[in-house]
Amino acid sequence: MRKIFIMLLFLLFTGIVYAGNNKSLDAVISAASDKLDQGIPRDKVIAVLNIKSDSARLSDYIIDGLINSLLKTGIHKVVDRNSEDAQIIKNELNYQYSGEVNEETAQQIGYSTAAGAVVSGAVERMGESYILKIKAVSVETREILVSWNTKIADSDDVDCMLSSAGSVAAKRYAVRGFSAGAAGGIQTGINDNGKIFSDTETVFTQAGCNVKETNYTSFTGRVFIKYTRSPGFGFQTEFFYWNGGKEAVASSSSETTGAVKIKYYSFDVPVLISFSFPIVKTTVSLLAGVDLSFPQKGILYNSLEDGSTDVTSGSVLVPGFIAGIDYTVPVSSQFSILIGFRYLRDFIPYLVKKSDATTFDSALTRSCFNFDAGVQFLF
Repeated sequence: MRKIFIMLLFLLFTGIVYAGNNKSLDAVISAASDKLDQGIPRDKVIAVLNIKSDSARLSDYIIDGLINSLLKTGIHKVVDRNSEDAQIIKNELNYQYSGEVNEETAQQIGYSTAAGAVVSGAVERMGESYILKIKAVSVETREILVSWNTKIADSDDVDCMLSSAGSVAAKRYAVRGFSAGAAGGIQTGINDNGKIFSDTETVFTQAGCNVKETNYTSFTGRVFIKYTRSPGFGFQTEFFYWNGGKEAVASSSSETTGAVKIKYYSFDVPVLISFSFPIVKTTVSLLAGVDLSFPQKGILYNSLEDGSTDVTSGSVLVPGFIAGIDYTVPVSSQFSILIGFRYLRDFIPYLVKKSDATTFDSALTRSCFNFDAGVQFLF
């Protein structure tokens, strides 16, 4: 278990470092300008045609940034945004913020201006990150001279520009905000013995029996809500249904001579810190935090006594440690497929009391794994 804990801490640290290395919006614009300077022949005048996004402010910011960066290097001449040529693009063709630009359209617009190469692009949401795509097309040949994209770090500036668009899509794309989802799967693990198991197994062993322990594998389900506050960093709370337990069966000469079994149900509320980062077009979220378990019901079977019976839970709250990974594959800007893994370890044992008993005894301490799959929505 120590190895698993160390591995999860390492992954969380890796996520923090990765998030810290994300490029800012200004750095991405500068990198895009360098790509354009490298890919477009020096004799061509460049017109930055459009950047498609859900915010006029964001489109303007990127267009102005590209033009200023290109002018700073001095490798190419650039069509001035305030010139007559730029007004043709902006007013008559209306491509600045939302138009789709293909090679034919780029060539047509280029002929109506002095440009020898036109640049277009888009800001797209991919998982919990933004991607800037840039394309440069030769007016004369329709040849794609540059095709480049990279991740934009989730910054306050980007959030502000997108939210200012006032559209449903802009609110949906805003990184700073909420997402929610649901998942179902299976749990299994190694539950440490409490006094009930230990005492009964001692009786079996003293009687010369072989004792075999088995941990139950069962179905679980969870719903969650996540709040992303800054680049790669956020909080997540889950409502988790857990059911499980274990059994110890004693046998002698291949015959079962006795058994002790316990199964209980609980509702768990993990409170997690998350670090998210993209891998190609998907997103990995590393999570760790505290699990608050609220036991609901327990069933104890002991063949040395009166068989199966309901037991009273003596644990109102069982705190524990929880860590895991969520892997999301975006299907659209608002909907993703989710695959999750969790490791849960209780700090204290689960206590129960039989109906005819006067004291509570420890039953078991959970140490289990959960694998599930589900969906996640952005809103």
